[in-house]
Amino acid sequence: MITEHERYEKLAGIKSALPRPGPKLVLAEVMNTSIGGLRRELIINKGDVDGLRPGQYVLGGNGIVGTVSETSQAGARVRLVTDASCKIKVAIWQSDKKRYIYARLDGDGTGSAKIPFISREYKISVGDTVYAAAVPGFLESPMVIGRIARVAPDEKEPLLWDITVEPVQDVGLLARVAVIVSDV
Repeated sequence: MITEHERYEKLAGIKSALPRPGPKLVLAEVMNTSIGGLRRELIINKGDVDGLRPGQYVLGGNGIVGTVSETSQAGARVRLVTDASCKIKVAIWQSDKKRYIYARLDGDGTGSAKIPFISREYKISVGDTVYAAAVPGFLESPMVIGRIARVAPDEKEPLLWDITVEPVQDVGLLARVAVIVSDV
């Protein structure tokens, strides 16, 4: 049943004039940094009550440092891009061709990450910028995640590149991060 207010909004076109809800940033302090074995994560002081949910992207310093992996009422775990279980859709910017090459970034459990399964047909260079690809509801536009640190022919698959990515931010220096929280 339509209420009088809903009828009024429909007739007046008010709803279409209102701004759409969009992502916001929730600032959090890094409570603990856990780097050992293949695990790489941060513990932050914001959680469910602040709108944090698993999968949300976390900004630190100059770009994306990871994603929220678990939440509690007042805290959250952030899986860093270098964690061995981290897999993020990325885009490598090719400035000479003015295009992105879409791929997957896999944390390697050390201080870097890998991009597997890129054909040697593509010209990939050391220094190319790697972006976390846009994901509707989580990340509305690509954001820097790192830079290509090494490119070599893959020893096991000669038709592919072996690509190493250096994260854009040294997480050991982070005291605060921002979580991208969407209202959708």
